[in-house]
Amino acid sequence: MLTLYSYPDLFGAADNDPFGLKVFAFMRLCGLAFEHRHDPDQPSVPATADGRERRIPTATILLR
Repeated sequence: MLTLYSYPDLFGAADNDPFGLKVFAFMRLCGLAFEHRHDPDQPSVPATADGRERRIPTATILLR
């Protein structure tokens, strides 16, 4: 299962960063099963992990 790491939510939005919100919305609209974790201590967020590799930046996440 994919895991999306992003900044904490803000004012009801899933992410307080526009790039993280873009990835979150894309994954939801595509119907992908994923876990959303708020972890601002990651070296670079948003990021995804599938157990084998981490994908950064946002454009790379959307292309996969």
